[in-house]
Amino acid sequence: MKNQTRRLQFCFQTTLAILFFVFLSIFFSFNKKPQLRHTLDEKSTFPIILDTLSVPTSFRTRTWVTTANYNILYLGYEKDSLFLQHNTSVYTKNIQAHDTARRHKMYHEAKIQLEIDVSQEVKENAAIDFDELILFIQDTSNLIKYYKAYPVLIKNQEKKPIIIGHTGGEGEIPLLLEAKDQDGLWKPIEEAYTSYCGFGVHPIILKPQEIIVTAVKIYQGTFKTQLRLKYGTIYSKIIQGSINPSQFKHQYEEACLKINQKNNIKN
Repeated sequence: MKNQTRRLQFCFQTTLAILFFVFLSIFFSFNKKPQLRHTLDEKSTFPIILDTLSVPTSFRTRTWVTTANYNILYLGYEKDSLFLQHNTSVYTKNIQAHDTARRHKMYHEAKIQLEIDVSQEVKENAAIDFDELILFIQDTSNLIKYYKAYPVLIKNQEKKPIIIGHTGGEGEIPLLLEAKDQDGLWKPIEEAYTSYCGFGVHPIILKPQEIIVTAVKIYQGTFKTQLRLKYGTIYSKIIQGSINPSQFKHQYEEACLKINQKNNIKN
């Protein structure tokens, strides 16, 4: 009888101990501080982008390969919501001299995150290509100042600063937009701006865990396809869009082809 009573007491005490530990586990799980997110991944939420610039916009329609233009609209640490700035003062605090910046990694060597958010639209300044400039000279009403665009986020996941672009030229961030052609091959529909003078051009750095927000213009054309951004050796996720098939070609290549065809006919 005594042994049975001891067994019952032991079972009762064991049950109480288990319930106590379960209670403690539940209590601490509810009071545990949420872990800070230090890196962006596929499950992360894109910040809410607040573009307060009040100007008319339109889709970008192009005929040939165009010059890439990606300006910095925000530079700083990640927040739930970000205000965009359409001026060059955004990155002035992150400009360094060439001698100082030499010890930093370049963007194509560093660990970075590249994100496009197609659920939000922002405004992007319209850089004028040569053929657009001719149209503008003929009729100033043809000038488009801002295009519809998707926000693009780049984050430095290194423990040290990295070089993410340079001042001057047609844009601070060396991104290029690619699209799949009719054969399913990835080809650029934008080309890098070529500068023949480096005077006054300085590296722009991005500190650890800092982000920049730029924008990719939304093209419109007759050919539905997939697009992606290329940043050095890194590619963004694939998005859906439309372009004109001739955007895979350069206007001067087309002109040379016509000249050669004309010469062949004469010969």
